[in-house]
Amino acid sequence: MLGAVIQIALTYAVGSLWVTNVNDGTVSRVDPVAARLVVTIRVGQGPITALAARNAIWVANYLGGSVSRIDPACERGHRHCRRRG
Repeated sequence: MLGAVIQIALTYAVGSLWVTNVNDGTVSRVDPVAARLVVTIRVGQGPITALAARNAIWVANYLGGSVSRIDPACERGHRHCRRRG
């Protein structure tokens, strides 16, 4: 399937499902009750996992060697840190 978005991880937090989309560098927020996409947020390259902690969604970006922080209140992604070396 050429052009398909590959979804890797699924996390439930803040009343939403957070889905990492590895090949387009985004995380999708899904409302599980309404079964609808709320927003897709750009993060780093190759997001492979997400977790909720400290009032944020944290995303590990494997290909970009970085971690992104998503603020669920404003639905924005922020680059947090990059791997060194």
